[in-house]
Amino acid sequence: MMQLSNGTLYMFFRVTGAWQYITSTNGGTSWSAATDVIGGISYCNFIKGIGDTIHCVADGNPPTTDITRYNLYYIQYSVGSWKTITGAAYTFGVTPLTDILVNNSGTNYNPSVAIAFDSSNNPYVLFTEGTGTIGTYNYKFAKWNGSAWIISSLGVSSDFWRDFANALDCISATHFDAYIVTGGTVNGRGGNIEKWTCFDSGVMWSKIVTLTTGQQFLDPV
Repeated sequence: MMQLSNGTLYMFFRVTGAWQYITSTNGGTSWSAATDVIGGISYCNFIKGIGDTIHCVADGNPPTTDITRYNLYYIQYSVGSWKTITGAAYTFGVTPLTDILVNNSGTNYNPSVAIAFDSSNNPYVLFTEGTGTIGTYNYKFAKWNGSAWIISSLGVSSDFWRDFANALDCISATHFDAYIVTGGTVNGRGGNIEKWTCFDSGVMWSKIVTLTTGQQFLDPV
C-alpha cells in the first residue's frame, strides 16, 4: 500500500496470478473496484518513487506453478497512467511483454527481486538467476542506460531459490549497497546476511561485511 500526493491510497494484490489494485480517496473508509495492473505474471514488487511515481518490477511468466518465475519486467506509474521505462504508454493486456522486459532468463528463474531509485528517479534492480529449486543462484544488477537494460553480476551467489530476503540501497547514481543472503544448507531457506557495495554504477561489487550468520530451515522442494 502507498499514498500519492493527493491523498489517494493504492493497494496492490494478486488474484490467481494476475495483479490488481484498488484505490481509496477517503483514508481507507471505502475502496474502488479493482483495476488490472499486469496479467500472466506471478510476482510483482512495488515501491513508491519520487513524487507520484510507482516503480514495479515483476517476475514469473506464465504463472503455472509456484516456481515458474521466468524473466523480469518493469513498468512505472506516473501522472495517472502506466508507462514503460522509455515513457511510452503501457496498456494492460495489449502492450507486448517484450516492451517492458528487463531480463530474459530463458529457462532460468529470477525468483528474488529488490528495487531502488536514485535522486533522478531512475530505477535499479537487484535479482538472482538460476535453475531449479536447489542450485547456484547468481546475484545480478540491472540499470537502464537510456536505451537498454544493462545487466552485471555481483560475483556472488545463493544456494537456494527461496533465499528471498534481499535489499538494494541506492546511495547515488554510482554508489549502491546490496544486502543479500548467501550460504546455508542444502534445501535450506536463508543463510548468511552480507553487505556488498559498488562505487562504479553497478559494475564491480565487493563484500563489506558479514552482518550475521543466518539460521536455515528446511523448505519442501
